[in-house]
Amino acid sequence: MKVGFFSAMLGDPWGGSEELWAAAAHEALQAGHQIAVSVPEWRPRAAGVQRLVDAGAALWERRQQPRSKTLRLWLDRLSARARPFLQPPPDVLCISQGSTYDFLLTHHRALVQHLTHEVGCPYVIVCQHNDDTILSHPGLRQRAVDFFERAVVVAFVAEHNRCEAERQLARRLPAAVVLRNPVNLVSTDPVEWPAPAVITRMASVARLEALHKGQDVLLEALAQPQWTQRAWELRIYGTGRDEDYLRSLSAMLQLEKRVRFMGQVPDLRAVWADNEILLLASRHEGTPLALVEAMLCGRTAVVTDVGGNLEWIDEGATGFIAEAPTARSVGAALERAWAARAQWATMGRAAWSAAQARFDSTPGRTLLRLLETVRRPDAAEQSPA
Repeated sequence: MKVGFFSAMLGDPWGGSEELWAAAAHEALQAGHQIAVSVPEWRPRAAGVQRLVDAGAALWERRQQPRSKTLRLWLDRLSARARPFLQPPPDVLCISQGSTYDFLLTHHRALVQHLTHEVGCPYVIVCQHNDDTILSHPGLRQRAVDFFERAVVVAFVAEHNRCEAERQLARRLPAAVVLRNPVNLVSTDPVEWPAPAVITRMASVARLEALHKGQDVLLEALAQPQWTQRAWELRIYGTGRDEDYLRSLSAMLQLEKRVRFMGQVPDLRAVWADNEILLLASRHEGTPLALVEAMLCGRTAVVTDVGGNLEWIDEGATGFIAEAPTARSVGAALERAWAARAQWATMGRAAWSAAQARFDSTPGRTLLRLLETVRRPDAAEQSPA
């Protein structure tokens, strides 16, 4: 069986949205399937893409699109028909999107039409998060309805995102399912609670992109007067385009002695060996891996009511939910958390138990089984290796 994986992400070489389809591709290669991968061309090539190539996947790297609409049209028409990615057509195609409408918004209609209408293979859509502000044009809404209704399965990573997409489209999606993402942990055993310290150690783990992850909102909430009288430190883990902005904002709010920028740390268990609670003030999400990973390490969290957060956190038992991604709402949730800090270790153990019951230890295999189920009926049979 030939399986095609088309990543619609354009803004970065790699991100959390790529982990699920890539895991499924590795599972497919191990099962003996033929794999074709289509990603934007980046130099240097993302390590996750290179690992797939080294494992035997055929790669089609799409050139970054020019500004001219006419040139984009011709490039799309040529590349959609001439590349090995579609020769022969896959028996099933997985279209992975960082956001629910990325494929329609960032790729020319010629390519969309070819992949979803003309190739003739069943396709599965994976939506990693949903932006509630983006779908405003009636023409785009109708194109999105057609795109989703032609899919044999539409996978979301949170039930909340599925419901939100149905409201945006004014259309039920009976083919929708909810899948889990891979976690970046070598073990899901609880991490030992940090040794007692005078200062309460709080962590924000996310790429430094304020519009999405809301670190600016979190800093504003922590700049309120009552926090000046408390012994705390915020460690911000991650890298991204807004690092300079967030450093400047921290200085403007006179938090530079309280906030530390830790950079990218590959060992998340080491992060939680030295921190007590996750703070994540996201404006929109799918289900944030940082939350699931913190829970699987035995830590509680303060998060906003976006994406799948409410599906994972039980207010007051496993964490704290801010009603909205605003400084006022996040500040209120932080106050509840601070008042209960003597219970954080107990809540972390409860969070670990809840996450153990919910997460998928082999999500790539789960997605592959789904793709195998909906492939073309005449696809060649393969037995798992």
